Amino acid sequence: MALSTRRPTLPRRRRRGTRGLRTELGRFWSVQQLALVLLSAAGVALFIVGLQGVSGWTTDPAVWLLAVVPVLLVRVADSAWPLAYWAVLLYLWVLAVPAASFSWWSVLGGAGLILSHTATALSASAPPAADFPATVLRAWLARTVLALAAAGAVAGTIHLVAGRVSTLSPVAYVVGLLGVAALLALTRSNPPDTAD
Repeated sequence: MALSTRRPTLPRRRRRGTRGLRTELGRFWSVQQLALVLLSAAGVALFIVGLQGVSGWTTDPAVWLLAVVPVLLVRVADSAWPLAYWAVLLYLWVLAVPAASFSWWSVLGGAGLILSHTATALSASAPPAADFPATVLRAWLARTVLALAAAGAVAGTIHLVAGRVSTLSPVAYVVGLLGVAALLALTRSNPPDTAD
């Protein structure tokens, strides 16, 4: 058997005819990746609308510049920068919203957080030029809708309990967070591989 001297052909990251945008730095971004960035920015805008509604806060128009940050973070979506950004936004929420208050605007803020987080997570899971298969997009959409429905159910439960209980103790918050962590651990379907 003779060895071939022909160079092997490498698979291309994007198919011929894939639509997208080439930046000045030469990097190609698929339309799906760009749509995920815009969804992330829309999630931040929903969060800001919810924040304004729940706090009664009339903000300076400059606050809307926060919705542009996901576009700036697109190159580092797979790093800790989006997490740090959301930590700042959540800290802003804690500062602006009165303690132990409930408003349906909170659901809108939570929906914005879920939408932005899931869009950024899906975007970070593939190279910028990648197109996602339809099965991946359907699974992402189903999980995002499930998370939004769960947020609505939690908000409804809080609304029912809020009228009956004057204040919740810190123990109730810890138990609630442990319940969420346990649910996430039980529903995790694809655990990471262990290093050998």
